[in-house]
Amino acid sequence: MFNTFDPERLQQAIGVDRSAFGMPFVQAMLSEDGRLTSTIGAGGQKTLVGQQRWVDVFNDAGLPAALEPNMPLWLLSHAPLCVAFEGVSIAGMRRGYGASWGEAMVLAKGVHASFDLIEQLGYPVYPKAKQRMAKAPMTVMAATLWFMSRIRSFRELLATGKAECCALIDTITAAAPSAPGIAKIKAMRPL
Repeated sequence: MFNTFDPERLQQAIGVDRSAFGMPFVQAMLSEDGRLTSTIGAGGQKTLVGQQRWVDVFNDAGLPAALEPNMPLWLLSHAPLCVAFEGVSIAGMRRGYGASWGEAMVLAKGVHASFDLIEQLGYPVYPKAKQRMAKAPMTVMAATLWFMSRIRSFRELLATGKAECCALIDTITAAAPSAPGIAKIKAMRPL
C-alpha cells in the first residue's frame, strides 16, 4: 500500500504468493493541536487492491475497495504522477499560494520523460487515463499541476511527501541511468 516504481523487484524478493499490492485512498492530516483527522475514500475514490480476497476484506471492514487486476503496472505508471503531485505541492507550500508556471512545467516535462522511460523499459503506460496523460501536450500537464497547487488542502496534504518524492526519483532514474530524459526526471527533485 505505497507508491513504488519497482513493484516486480519487491514482489520477487518477498515472493509472489506472500505479497499483494494496493494503493489506499485515505487522506489524513494532523491538526495544530495534534489530532488526527482522516477521510477514507475521499472524493468517492476506492482503495485499489491487486487481489480479490483483499478487496473483499477491505469492503467487509467498511473500507471502500476495488480490484485493480494489474496493480504492479498501475503502481509503476503512478510513480511519476506521485512525484509531480508532491513536488508541485512542496513548491506551492514554499511559495505560500501555489507553484509557479516554471515549476509546474519542469514537473510536467519530468512526468513525460518518466512515461517515456516506462515505455523504453518495455512496459505500457497504464491504465488508459495515464496513457492519455502521456500523450497530452506538456502544457496540459503543467496547467493541471499549476492549478492543483493552488488548492490549499491538496498542497498541504501532499507537501508532506518530500522524502517519498526524492526516493521515487532515485528509483526511477536508477532504472535506466543513461536513458534519454533522465535529466528531466532528476529536475523534478524538490528544493
